[in-house]
Amino acid sequence: MIFRRVRKILLVFLSVIFLLIFQVFSVEAVSFQSFHLSSKYANQDFVQVREVYSSQRCRIFSSKDSSKFPAIGKYFDTIIYSKETSVFGSEWKPGIDNDPRVYILFVPLKDNIAGYFNSIDEYSRKQFENSNQHEMIYLNQDILQFPQGRINAYLSHEFQHLISFNQKERRYRINDDIWLNEARSEYAPTLVGADDNIQDSNLKRRIAQFIQSPSDSLIEWNEQPADYGQVNLFIHYLVNHYGGTQILTKIIQSPKTGIESINDALKKLGYQVDFSNVFTDWAITNLVNNCSILPQNKYCYGDPHLNYQNIHLKMNNLGRSQQVQAKFQIENWSAHWIMVDSDQYNRSLEIDFYSDSQLANFRIPLVIYRRNGQKGIKFLPLKKGGTLRRNKQEGKIVIDHFGRQVKSVAIIPSEQFFSDDAAKKKISVDYHLEIHLLSLKSESKQGSEDYQTTNQSKSSSKEIFPNSSAPLLIRARGDSKVYLVKNGYKHWLSTPEIFNSYGYHWTEIKEIEPAEMEKYPISTLIQPCWDYRVYQIDFQRGITQWLDISPTEFIRRGYNWNQVFKINQKEFNLLPNFQKGSNIGNNESDSFRKNF
Repeated sequence: MIFRRVRKILLVFLSVIFLLIFQVFSVEAVSFQSFHLSSKYANQDFVQVREVYSSQRCRIFSSKDSSKFPAIGKYFDTIIYSKETSVFGSEWKPGIDNDPRVYILFVPLKDNIAGYFNSIDEYSRKQFENSNQHEMIYLNQDILQFPQGRINAYLSHEFQHLISFNQKERRYRINDDIWLNEARSEYAPTLVGADDNIQDSNLKRRIAQFIQSPSDSLIEWNEQPADYGQVNLFIHYLVNHYGGTQILTKIIQSPKTGIESINDALKKLGYQVDFSNVFTDWAITNLVNNCSILPQNKYCYGDPHLNYQNIHLKMNNLGRSQQVQAKFQIENWSAHWIMVDSDQYNRSLEIDFYSDSQLANFRIPLVIYRRNGQKGIKFLPLKKGGTLRRNKQEGKIVIDHFGRQVKSVAIIPSEQFFSDDAAKKKISVDYHLEIHLLSLKSESKQGSEDYQTTNQSKSSSKEIFPNSSAPLLIRARGDSKVYLVKNGYKHWLSTPEIFNSYGYHWTEIKEIEPAEMEKYPISTLIQPCWDYRVYQIDFQRGITQWLDISPTEFIRRGYNWNQVFKINQKEFNLLPNFQKGSNIGNNESDSFRKNF
């Protein structure tokens, strides 16, 4: 009897436990949902997530717990959604799923991906079998470790892509240029206030990425950090100078794409400028960033976060040589910044430009730095189809009183070739600059113009090493190696071709004792005269590596700027049997470059 009673109690107890377990698993089965992930951005094809936030405007799902989801959802509901839709328009609503809410997924993604939008989710599974059939965006669950402002920046960025699909692809059946779609998304964090705290903002990271690679093409998209830096700063300049957020509205509402949609928006807002004018002014701004330069408020960002302290570029300096001839290669819709300094003598500076490329379509502003502290803007006049060299584009300008009144001149060439598919092509163009210091034509003509064009002929010039106007060439007795000495360091001119490319004469070489040679430490740091990057040559391994580190880190590691030797194109091409190695020092802790 006792045994039966115990067995009965035990059976009841086990039944209760079974029911509880069943209910737990039933709840879990109901609360989890499965979604497809893109193999481009994730390491798995599917993910199971549970709903962690729900409102009238969004549903948030995650495979990871976090106390931040209510705040994220509330910010989307009250700030992001209203501000972005007021400027960019609405997402597809109620959409493919007949649900007016946006699905936001926090899921495991690849390490360098912060988030993405996948347009196939806007189509039925009959058209794309991996479609999730929702208006949805994906964010890397690892960004939950970041401050709230950073999360809001990523979220607002991806939401613009969702809106853009509806406004461009569904409305006009067109795909906008990627760079411009990304530019709108890059402005979204500023629009929703996520960049207000500049210290830990998307904007601050983009400024750093732009300064690291300022000559990256604006319209060629390679999903690199430099690409995001370019489009971010350009769209901020455009918005701040041309109608505020109205221009974003006009651009996304335009039935055109890319550059043409910007021209269309400018015209509809009544501006008598085009994309080329805006790009050129922006290139000048990135150097001077000063609202007081005439015409006022044109060559600055007009934003306290984008002031001169935060954005101004260092230039490639051609030094003070009497003659310099240099060849450069530039990407389409990008700019170079090249400085020519004067000495104490009063001379005329002649700048001669030409390009043989059929795609050459340059604009070349000059920034004139006067000794009284004033700055002025002039343009180098260009013409098509030169007769002497049969060039596609060439021009010349002479600047008088270079040295006495004019301290230095910055040359800002930008290539601006336009075609319907320019954004889909990798376009680069060669150009040449020849710099000459001439005797001043009229010392007594006090009222003459400082800037003028001329057809004055000149003697032929040679490519001068831009480190020094009076180079010291040395060779140790009994050794065939020839070195150039600068700032107490020596640089090996490793082949006769390199030596000759600078126009040196073998009679200029000074032979010294080996002991004296040892007084000059050898430098392996080089900087091509057309490039901002500094490379280190490893002679033993036979490779050249880019020092991908900040100026502060450069000094911290014991390097010295006096060690850096500027080299020409010939030497860069003739480095014997060198292959570019992996970059040195690219260990930025924030690796979220995104495909976002």
